[in-house]
Amino acid sequence: MSRTRFRIAGTLAITLAGAWIYSEQLGFYFTDVDTFPLISTGRVSDSAELVNVLSSPLMQGLMPNALFFRPLSSLSWGLDWYLWGLEPFGFHLTNLLLHLVNSLLVYRLFLALPPASPNSPPIRRGDWEATLAGFFFAIHPLTMETVPALARRPDLLFALFALLTLHATHRAVTHNSKIALLAGGLTAALGFASKDSAVVIPAMATSMVWCFSSPAPVRTRLVRCARWTWPPALAIAVVLAWRSNILGGMGGYVHASHAGFLETAALSLDVSICTALWPGRFDRCATTSQAVIFTVAVAWLLSCAWLAHRIRSDRDGARARLYFSGLALGALGFVYVATRTVALPRTLYTASIFLSQIVAWSILSAGSTLFLRWRSPQRTGPPRPAEHGLDWLSAAVAGVISIGVSVSIIEGAWSGRSLAEWRHAGEVARRTLEQTRESARELPEGSRVYLVNFPFWVAERRQHLRERPIFLEHSIQGWVDLALPELDLEVVGLTYLVGSVRDPAVLASRVRFDPDDARLTIDVDRRAYPTPSPWNQTYRKQGPGRDAEFWQKGSRQGMVVEIPRNPGDSKRNFFLVYLGDSVALKPDSAWIIDSPGTLAENRRPRT
Repeated sequence: MSRTRFRIAGTLAITLAGAWIYSEQLGFYFTDVDTFPLISTGRVSDSAELVNVLSSPLMQGLMPNALFFRPLSSLSWGLDWYLWGLEPFGFHLTNLLLHLVNSLLVYRLFLALPPASPNSPPIRRGDWEATLAGFFFAIHPLTMETVPALARRPDLLFALFALLTLHATHRAVTHNSKIALLAGGLTAALGFASKDSAVVIPAMATSMVWCFSSPAPVRTRLVRCARWTWPPALAIAVVLAWRSNILGGMGGYVHASHAGFLETAALSLDVSICTALWPGRFDRCATTSQAVIFTVAVAWLLSCAWLAHRIRSDRDGARARLYFSGLALGALGFVYVATRTVALPRTLYTASIFLSQIVAWSILSAGSTLFLRWRSPQRTGPPRPAEHGLDWLSAAVAGVISIGVSVSIIEGAWSGRSLAEWRHAGEVARRTLEQTRESARELPEGSRVYLVNFPFWVAERRQHLRERPIFLEHSIQGWVDLALPELDLEVVGLTYLVGSVRDPAVLASRVRFDPDDARLTIDVDRRAYPTPSPWNQTYRKQGPGRDAEFWQKGSRQGMVVEIPRNPGDSKRNFFLVYLGDSVALKPDSAWIIDSPGTLAENRRPRT
């Protein structure tokens, strides 16, 4: 088979595999908790709104507990809204197309590393590596934490522009192209305008130039790195200065995931390694012994390092590809730790590119050693017994682990477990909003609506490795702004429910109302809990000095809600109560407490 036909076959195989795995996603409803407000704040109808998106923080600076700058991601949601309105098919189609393009870019990148020498065979070992890497990435279970979640599109765009930057840098080096050099700077800037993690793109490009500059002296390689990667570095610096000026600082999450830097680093490393080893069943990471995780990881690392060391002649770039993938993963890990972000699976979309390449490299290196006795053509004579034994031992360890990881990837993709969970979450969201729309038709314009026990999470209790969030206060506010703009409703969240991924129907009301006491009591247990903060004041700006919308008191078993009356407040208050199979609209006359600071006891509801 010619190399051209091989490439066409590889392209078709990767595209069809990704499209087949994700085709059912096109029928999902809107997914993820931030999707509606991101769409609402990303809409552009004139030049003024375009300038506003390009010069404002993500979600116009009103994102709960976080401050980011991602204008390109915002514009992508706005463009989908312009094309599709509130039709989820178009939004999911965009995510799917981005993922398929990324998969093909992975394939093409590793096909090109390094350039083929004149006496190379038609189909090289690197070609098979690239095919396996592109295939694994297209169906990788870790990508299923991102592709079906519409609010996680910034990760898809980050990966897209990172890969385009690497392609441009490679072309600039191999063809001495100034146009490609400048194109790398542009794509790096676009990546950083899509997601903050793209600050690592210059490090990725530098790693590639460094690894494929061997066997030049260190000084020569440093000069090459500086020569071919300065545009991405300069572009990132310019956008970083622009971002810092808009955010008034570095931004990020208001509350870090963990107080201790070392604790965050250890947890990030633990989760990253575990999900890399068991991608199809990474929920095991919550119970698997850390000793087992690190033992397997170290054994795999040492065996791959030994096999790379034994490649005496690196004409095919095998050793350089392994080192490049390892350095790229290290750079991504450094960003996770430096930003104090626990490396949850949803953040590992771009990392899955290099994880897939390492698995492909390990399988082919082990197979070459065990079955083909792969050696340098320059080496003569049999290997010494000790070296021969280490070669076989390393190949056996690398082969067993990498085959286990690849089987886990295929099993996770075949089972469709992650996609089924997203489908369940989307159906809960669809049913809830349809019922909410019916109830909201009775609301007067300009009303204030309090959410009681709306579904927030479809997962096992706070399972951080597979997050399927549905609604919070700002989610419903964003949907109202898109679907019911004429009502001008103000949404305030009180309590939310957590359901099971196995049975979303268990979501049910935890509300009790005693008409004699005129008291609203809400059970707060392992499946119902109060909103962590009055997020409506974050999503929608309030006037200076305005009192809190509500306050709550009680224990873990229950709480009583009181809504203070603000002087001059003309809004009418209503409650939307999620009952599992319906959404009930209740007027405040049956629920509200009479005056601020006191609980009404033994009083009939106001009429």
